[in-house]
Amino acid sequence: QAIKEEAGYFFILDLDGFKDVNDSMGHLAGDQVIQEFARLLKTVSDPSAILGRMGGDEFAVWDSSLRSREEAEERYAAIAEGCRKLTQRLGVLVSCSAGIASGCRTGEDFASLYQRADEALYHAKSQGKGCFCCAARKEN
Repeated sequence: QAIKEEAGYFFILDLDGFKDVNDSMGHLAGDQVIQEFARLLKTVSDPSAILGRMGGDEFAVWDSSLRSREEAEERYAAIAEGCRKLTQRLGVLVSCSAGIASGCRTGEDFASLYQRADEALYHAKSQGKGCFCCAARKEN
């Protein structure tokens, strides 16, 4: 409902190489990375943001406090910096890639916004680890 009625930015975030953590360190270590990454998202996001785990190592954030693409890119930079700090603290490589799509009260539904952000995520992951890509704006 918020996506249809508010302007904001939608992020899909995917932990890079997460399968390697589970395979090399075990699922308990993987669970710790998931929990710490979720805390990081909560810490760097606006209190009004809606956060969720979509499954596995994929998370979504809807943040209506962000007013520009530059602010969305700065938020991703804060997440990436938080991942670097998690890497140091946990002793395991933590990085994420993101697809970012803007929603501008166009009545766009969740599935459409998710698809645009997901396509941007796939483009970002094709560029390497720790990258983001912004989706094209939806035409009215």
